[in-house]
Amino acid sequence: MTGPAVWVECETPFEPGGRWAGFNHERLCTWTMDKLSWEAATLRRNAAYVLVLVCIALLVHEIFGTHGFLALRQEKKEVESLRQQIQQLQRENEQLNKRIKALQSDPKAIERLAREQLRLARPGETIYTSPEKDPKKGQATPATQESPPK
Repeated sequence: MTGPAVWVECETPFEPGGRWAGFNHERLCTWTMDKLSWEAATLRRNAAYVLVLVCIALLVHEIFGTHGFLALRQEKKEVESLRQQIQQLQRENEQLNKRIKALQSDPKAIERLAREQLRLARPGETIYTSPEKDPKKGQATPATQESPPK
């Protein structure tokens, strides 16, 4: 592979009829120039390879690195999940606050809670309860026991 044609003046350091009289110094100059152009082309080609490899390494690091695209995507999913949890907890908080206010101010809410959880009744009322099945053992539990919270 030859590079672009470059004309270089080669001066003969050899004396005519001397030790190097039969040596073709122009051929040496041409060979040297061809070799230099080949080395320059090789150097450019190798530099391009190195540049491509560096770009590939940076791209891989940008995608798979600790702060890369995949990590960022995972963190965005976690943030969205946490936002949904926060919204759910805020709704639950609002419901509990409403229940607290109702229990503090509404006597009917207090009575309903007493009837449901404590199985209290007004004078003259009879409460009938059916036995609940224990999901773990498949046995009926006494009516006096409360089922575990869900």
